[in-house]
Amino acid sequence: MSHTGDAPSFSPFPKVKGENIPPSDEDKEGILWKAREHVLHSNNVSMQLSWARDTLSWVEILQEAAVREADGQPRPQTPKVEHTLRLDAVSIVDYLAGQDHPEAMFIKAKWHEFGKFGVRQDKKEAY
Repeated sequence: MSHTGDAPSFSPFPKVKGENIPPSDEDKEGILWKAREHVLHSNNVSMQLSWARDTLSWVEILQEAAVREADGQPRPQTPKVEHTLRLDAVSIVDYLAGQDHPEAMFIKAKWHEFGKFGVRQDKKEAY
């Protein structure tokens, strides 16, 4: 996958291959990006929620890593692919929560509980 316009991400460690080895962050990004169009045009709600959950988990990990690595400096602009994936995942959860889907409502309640993904922390709304 080409990341034109995004800063390249280089790891000083060799790529480990084999069974039972989870994908690297770069590999995970590629997997999520490749599945994106299919998920967005699908009517399979469980697949959409699974993709959104995986995507938002990946985005959180990247955000936490960026904060750790920034060492007090403001985080640079979010890479376009990460931003697009995040927006799509949040939109899926918002839409399904608006349709009273129980799992989507639970995910959204967690956002309210911890103040994540643009939602202001509100314990009352979370419960």
